[in-house]
Amino acid sequence: MHDRVDVSLLSAQEKDVNVSSGFSESVAQFKEFLAANGYPPSVVWVCPQDVLLIGTRQILVRISFPLRNERHAQAEFERGMKKQMGVLFSTLSHMDAATCRYTWVPADEEEAHRHLMPRAVKFSANTGDSRFLGKDVRNRLRWLWLQLKHRKRQECREELFLLYSKTSVLH
Repeated sequence: MHDRVDVSLLSAQEKDVNVSSGFSESVAQFKEFLAANGYPPSVVWVCPQDVLLIGTRQILVRISFPLRNERHAQAEFERGMKKQMGVLFSTLSHMDAATCRYTWVPADEEEAHRHLMPRAVKFSANTGDSRFLGKDVRNRLRWLWLQLKHRKRQECREELFLLYSKTSVLH
């Protein structure tokens, strides 16, 4: 649980979206929002275990479970809309042709209030110094080696996920 206001939130571009939007429509609107804010509109859904910090402003991103991650994002979207506490679609990093993004749903009313969540979909895109460059890693053995090599730098990995919540971990 995070009890802080993230500096990157203060420099982010944000937009609230109508509650009646379904997942596919919200994703289409988010792609338009990304393009308007200088991000590639092609998207890759990620979660903390798909990201490695390497000690620079660049992060490594595992691109091996795109369908699973998209299904998870849709399930989180539906859960958030059903709870009527809001859903966040946010950027994590950008690569040459895609934007890495994640979905977050507040655990309860207090957390929703603390993070100024509407009872709708909220879009957020990091700008300026809060933007990270992502580099995709598709080879499983290389990913395992990189995890071992950079294991001491991963304490803050979940902090990259602006409003990361334990409820959005893939199982």
